[in-house]
Amino acid sequence: MGHEASIAGIYPVKQAVLSENTIANNEIVAAVPGKSIRLISIMMTVDAAIDIQWKSATVARSGLMEFADSGGLTISVKTGILWTAVGDALNLDSSTTAQVSGTITYIEVDGE
Repeated sequence: MGHEASIAGIYPVKQAVLSENTIANNEIVAAVPGKSIRLISIMMTVDAAIDIQWKSATVARSGLMEFADSGGLTISVKTGILWTAVGDALNLDSSTTAQVSGTITYIEVDGE
């Protein structure tokens, strides 16, 4: 299996790099038809004060998260931190041009 992992042998765990520095609703994981993107871990840092919010396309999936200059976050929840609506992209909305860097892991779950 190499570096591939899975949740209960059902959903392959995927990884995406965070590297954003624009004031925008930035697409982190592209939409997958018929699937919900379930975020299971985040490891990130910021190089300046910033407010961010995770979104399912344009709909908020987290509250506004405020970070101080040179802040960061590491969290992992095997059942999922948050997830998108079926067929939506996972986006990160940024309030400033601060650099957001890191890695996320996620799974694609069949829609209902």
